Amino acid sequence: MSFRSNILGQHKAVTADGVNTYIGNMATAIPTKTDLATQLGIPEMNIPIFNIVGSDIEAEVNADYNYLNGFASTAITHYRDLGGFCKSLSASTFQLCVMTDVYFAGATITSGDATNGPFREAVIGQADFPELVIAGGSMWKFGEVQIFNAEKLTTLSISSFYGTKNVQVFNTPLLNDISASLCLGLSAGYTGVAYLPYALYSSTGASLTNLIEFGTRIGVEWLNYTTIGNNTTIGTSSSFITNKQVLGAKLSISTIYIPEFIINGTDIETRIIKTYTAGGFGVAAITSFLDYDGKCIALASNGFYGAGDITINFPAVTSIGVQCFRNANILNAQTDFPELLSVNDGFKFGSIGSVDAPKLTTLIGFAFYNAIRAGAILNFPLLATIGASTISNGVFNAIAATATLNVPIALQTADAGAEEGDIAYCRGRGCTINYV
Repeated sequence: MSFRSNILGQHKAVTADGVNTYIGNMATAIPTKTDLATQLGIPEMNIPIFNIVGSDIEAEVNADYNYLNGFASTAITHYRDLGGFCKSLSASTFQLCVMTDVYFAGATITSGDATNGPFREAVIGQADFPELVIAGGSMWKFGEVQIFNAEKLTTLSISSFYGTKNVQVFNTPLLNDISASLCLGLSAGYTGVAYLPYALYSSTGASLTNLIEFGTRIGVEWLNYTTIGNNTTIGTSSSFITNKQVLGAKLSISTIYIPEFIINGTDIETRIIKTYTAGGFGVAAITSFLDYDGKCIALASNGFYGAGDITINFPAVTSIGVQCFRNANILNAQTDFPELLSVNDGFKFGSIGSVDAPKLTTLIGFAFYNAIRAGAILNFPLLATIGASTISNGVFNAIAATATLNVPIALQTADAGAEEGDIAYCRGRGCTINYV
């Protein structure tokens, strides 16, 4: 059974004697049935059972009541309306309270005012609202809630969860209106999981802004998402990429763009649905980074510095940053970069075999310094800018003598009528130069 289904399975039931309302640690403040009737705003006759059990109240309530209020800053420990007679909560209902749980079987709306909501700065272990549709009021925000279940909730108001801490489960499978400012602005630094309808993925404007912020602070699992397979494999990485939040942080994207994340032994298999720059994998000893869908469009400086032996696939990368693969050994017999335009010191002191980069125009710094292996074929038919300067010829330093370069004929006379210096260096090493 999944964590989500296990949590949702903890529904309460009215006891055989009719008791349906449990109020924790309030026996001193509400000592009689009359006091409880006054608190709820209903006739005393509608509370046929009223018991004090230790410091708690257990009662049967059989009349609807609205805008529950009056528990702010009290020592209340739980409120469970199993009968569903509470239909709404007011501003400040449980403000500043510390409670193990709340359960409102029939509440369809909560409300607030310009500064307060029913749970403002309250600390709640688990909050269940099986019928809640609108989280209204301009400041509904919890101080902390570990588990929040609202299976019918569609709408959040301004700042509903602004600053809320320690969210471990956020279950709102029908949520569709998240346009209100800061409505999903959780406190940063927690690693829970939110269950959201996949329809929210098409959000725009303020809704998209809220969704992206939310995704940086909690993992998102899309409900009703049609699986179409993973598109990225990161080999030998599960020891340090333990969840989609960690991966999102490395790629600087929200977890909303990582709908699938699977740990397969020591590897990560994931689906990424937004373009990104890959980095942060230096000295990580990963064995592969395989992007099958072209979502990675750039490789960051030092991104794989010292990564060791690695197999790569980056069909959409357009640029490779400074020393990206320094001291890393690319195991591919041939590495294809069909969209690559520029490399800056990218493979310095690493090692790489054949490279096919049909759109590459720029090699600067010491792009392949001490990197090209024996027998490699370098296909760079559009290469125009090469070298750190006209007097520096270290791009291909120590290139294997058996390598072959396919480069534009313009480089044959690029240095004031003479062969471009880096190409001439390769020729002097014994390489085959084919002008195309």
